[in-house]
Amino acid sequence: MVCSSWCFRFLLLDAVFRLLGAQETNVVRLLHITDSHISLSNDAPPRSSRMHSAFVRSRNRDTKLSTTPAQEFARLVLLAKEMNVDLVLLGGDILNFPSNSTTTWVLEQLKLAGC
Repeated sequence: MVCSSWCFRFLLLDAVFRLLGAQETNVVRLLHITDSHISLSNDAPPRSSRMHSAFVRSRNRDTKLSTTPAQEFARLVLLAKEMNVDLVLLGGDILNFPSNSTTTWVLEQLKLAGC
């Protein structure tokens, strides 16, 4: 399953692998989240203002509903929990500006979902 908004992408896939010498194959469920651009507040203006303003709101490509990067990230980490994902891979620009409040929020979301 691949979904994206204009600035946010994720990929859910089942990777099948066989351990060296093993007789059976194993399935690992992966959720890859990239380019989330989370920015809860404009913590360090003027340095953070341009990126914060660029990603305050976005639109889900599939549903066309207005959303925020933080709402989508929270939805995806809960999806990982609901779908028994074995590994969440975070890549790209997770944060717009590495403020303490946004970094703490992202880590709390991951912890709440058991990631």
